[in-house]
Amino acid sequence: MIERNYGCLSMLLFTKNESIESSQKYCVILQDDNRNAYSHNMNPQGLMRKRTICLLTFLLILFGCLVGCGPSERELNGEVFVVTQGGQNIRLGLVEVGVFAESDIIPFIQKKLQRAKYEKRELETVLDSVKKASEQSAKELAYLRKQMKVNSEGTDELSLNELRYRLDWQIKNLLLFKEAGERHDKRLKEHFDVLKLIHSYLEGEFYLSGLPEPLQTTKTDSDGEFNFKLKPGKYAIAAKSSRKIIDSSEAYYWLIWLTIDGVPTKKLMLSNDNLFETHCADCIIKTADLLY
Repeated sequence: MIERNYGCLSMLLFTKNESIESSQKYCVILQDDNRNAYSHNMNPQGLMRKRTICLLTFLLILFGCLVGCGPSERELNGEVFVVTQGGQNIRLGLVEVGVFAESDIIPFIQKKLQRAKYEKRELETVLDSVKKASEQSAKELAYLRKQMKVNSEGTDELSLNELRYRLDWQIKNLLLFKEAGERHDKRLKEHFDVLKLIHSYLEGEFYLSGLPEPLQTTKTDSDGEFNFKLKPGKYAIAAKSSRKIIDSSEAYYWLIWLTIDGVPTKKLMLSNDNLFETHCADCIIKTADLLY
């Protein structure tokens, strides 16, 4: 009987269907043996041993079926590239691409949006104050410029003392104008910095920083290509890269949804069409999410 049981277990290693048939045949054999055992007054302990072996065999086969019936992995082949305004296709190598679970990305993005909403409102209050200060400094500059123009007019008929007085006044106005100009430049810079911070909550860099632990990561090859093996389901794909252009640089961010279905092989292109700022159909962050 032990040999028969080993035979059924070995069948489990090949196919689940054959294993199920083997277990059914085996249990029929046990039933026949049980009848023979009763007819021949077999020892109850031996009968219990046979029943235990049959139960264990069934449980092992059931476990094998549950494992074997799980979804198989699918091939995901992807490319990362950008197309310039001149139509040149630039393949991006050594770009790190990450695959993230939907259950991890959704709460992460929700927290990011909440933080952006709160901090943006705080900055808008600061922006209002900085804007008023820059407007005031602009008025001050305009007044001093007008005064300098008035003091420079009608000097032909002035006496020497009056000219000296006008000159001293003009020098003081120039110094005041210089200081006012510096204050105005500072306030303009503060205004610009606050605007830049507010705008950062609309960019991919903010949302791709501090991402949760990825399920898988890889880097693109020299042709900008990458591949993963994934089970059917919904995932988030994230990637970022940059490229130098003469004395400046361009940054590229991708954060999109990807669904793996029954197709054995799927193709994914990360390009201009689904950059973060496009708010494309597959993009995780949409324009409506940023209108707070």
